[in-house]
Amino acid sequence: MKTVLYIVARLGSTRVPKKNILSLNGIPMIIRTYNQVKKISGIDKIRLATTESPIDDELVEVAKKHNLDVFRGHSEYVLDRVFHAASEDKAKIILYAGGDGPLIDPEIYSKALKDFKSKKINFLTCYEPQTFPGGYDFNIIDFNSLKIAYEGALVPSQRINMFSFFTFNDTEIQKLNFENEKDLSETHFSLDYPEDIDFFNLMFSEIDAKGAKINLENTLKIIKDNEELSRMRKNLSKPKSSNALFNSVHIMKGFFKDIEFLMQLAKNEKDTNVKEKYLIQASKIAKKLSE
Repeated sequence: MKTVLYIVARLGSTRVPKKNILSLNGIPMIIRTYNQVKKISGIDKIRLATTESPIDDELVEVAKKHNLDVFRGHSEYVLDRVFHAASEDKAKIILYAGGDGPLIDPEIYSKALKDFKSKKINFLTCYEPQTFPGGYDFNIIDFNSLKIAYEGALVPSQRINMFSFFTFNDTEIQKLNFENEKDLSETHFSLDYPEDIDFFNLMFSEIDAKGAKINLENTLKIIKDNEELSRMRKNLSKPKSSNALFNSVHIMKGFFKDIEFLMQLAKNEKDTNVKEKYLIQASKIAKKLSE
């Protein structure tokens, strides 16, 4: 089955503008990530999934300069963007990789993909609960299940956060939460905030100077052996939650806005069946957030 990995990235971040082309010890972050995912076994194609917005022209130029194929789609809705890319590529298995996770371990990703294929499941994630460091986004899904989310999502955040449809809706698809032997969920290895920049620059300075292979074991060792990196790691830690999505204040605000969105739709809807559908979805989201 054709397996395609999509690196999801854009330059419109408000917290760290143009972060995906930010130079990390001389190499753009998106290319750091690309260099890691190229080492994952079992992938037929890799593609950058970015937006049609003119602001991302610069990102596309960097990608093409390094022979990274590009798909451009919806500026906000990642689900729509990846679904249309996968449709165009005739992908049967889709891997998601965030462009801001340049420290991912390709051997662990290879194992995740192998588990997905051997266990014949429909959706593999590492979010429920998260046990890998932030930036390790193990999301693998078959095309038919991705289509279920694409056709079923009723609210904006379920289109923005590609897999959150499955967090709030029961389906018949077979899910697996891929877990690490040791809980490292408090560790933060994605570049999300301005204070992360110094950590990543120092981290890659150490990696490049040592010629170190980038994997989880080496990353943790380099941090342990470097007093400044150890201090930074503690400052960048995150609390544990039942779902990694609930660790983000920005994402949580979106979920509450979804409830308001659905209630307004229900208020204006005259068809009783459609109105009930909106109210049921609002209830599911509220119930999940209260757990």
